Amino acid sequence: MFIKAIFTSSHYILIKLFEHPGIRTWFEYSKELNKKNYYFYNLKRGQPFPFHNEFKKVCNDPWKLIKQALRDIENLNYCIPFTIPEEFDFEQDTLNLLHRFFTYNADWSNSNSVIENPFDKNFQLPKNYNKKDWIYLIDQINIHVHFLERYTIPKANRKFVEENYPLECLHFETINGHFENYLNFNSVEYQNNYNFLNLDHENLVTLDASILGKSVLQSFMEHDDPTKKDCQGRHCSAGGFMIYSDNQLRKIYTSTQFQDWIKKYNLESSKIPYEFSIGYIQEQSTSLKNVSTQHFIRLEYID
Repeated sequence: MFIKAIFTSSHYILIKLFEHPGIRTWFEYSKELNKKNYYFYNLKRGQPFPFHNEFKKVCNDPWKLIKQALRDIENLNYCIPFTIPEEFDFEQDTLNLLHRFFTYNADWSNSNSVIENPFDKNFQLPKNYNKKDWIYLIDQINIHVHFLERYTIPKANRKFVEENYPLECLHFETINGHFENYLNFNSVEYQNNYNFLNLDHENLVTLDASILGKSVLQSFMEHDDPTKKDCQGRHCSAGGFMIYSDNQLRKIYTSTQFQDWIKKYNLESSKIPYEFSIGYIQEQSTSLKNVSTQHFIRLEYID
């Protein structure tokens, strides 16, 4: 199995995929997507982003929209068991709480509300309110949380990555509509999340993070709880993938800082869903750095 990213100026990247049930399923799913609906950008994670007072103006409106969404939810007779600051406090812990409120409620909705709501056991959707309405409402929180995450005050783990192993990769995303259209991995396919540290390849290709699947790396940098069910790797995919241009990920995961962090949660290093790796670069017409920095090189399609 191969996928090929075709760029302008006759450039390309050929990716050889590993043999695994989850990767085979992903390959067949992705073949059905519109190959011209892919786009890519250079993603830098763990880059220093100094805080300044101008952020308050940038973050003011998204925070108001989050508060409005929470008020709208309460108007449905939902008892929200937490409060948030009147103004955004730039703390990642605050956003972790709000994001978990979204993911757990999205998961609850996908169960057709047959189980108790994770934040309000007595809550039921009003009869005139359908699942699509509910997802749209809680997704307002999700959207603005992800925007505000750019501006949080860095804590110890993020500083560690910034100062020692800043990450850079090419991120290929696809316009694939609502997450109800995503590919969901079964229990066997999901096991591919645990193979990352066993792979001996440069320029590994991994799936990007999709709904209800915060990566271990993201949990680490955001000081989130890696034992929570929405921090357990990739459970689904919209077809997007990432190419890391160095071995920084492995260095982070095997570092003392990371190992000490997982020990706080009584986790074993060998039993963590690090990344959903799908393959590696077998051939390329130019360096990844050229692809990411040369503005005249644009993605045409994925084959």
